[in-house]
Amino acid sequence: MKNIPELCNPSKISKVGEERVILPQDLAENCQVGLANESAAFIIDKIDGNNSIEKIAEDFCEIYEINEKDAVDVIFDFVTDLVKEGVCKWKTID
Repeated sequence: MKNIPELCNPSKISKVGEERVILPQDLAENCQVGLANESAAFIIDKIDGNNSIEKIAEDFCEIYEINEKDAVDVIFDFVTDLVKEGVCKWKTID
């Protein structure tokens, strides 16, 4: 079994140039908006419910100068943070 990241609500993510604006799940008076830089935006764009962390890392390494093991670790941590914030979830597949 493998965990695949999947966006919870893609309409909460807006493209602004090469960056992404991430709106909170609950819009309230004191809510915070997230801003993803170009490399984080690349990762977010690859989260489609089909790409594994390893596949995202493989694609990431084609563009950014980082070894694949480090990319997997960084991307896993970033996606885990997105899960904690309710931006995405883990989908388990066989």
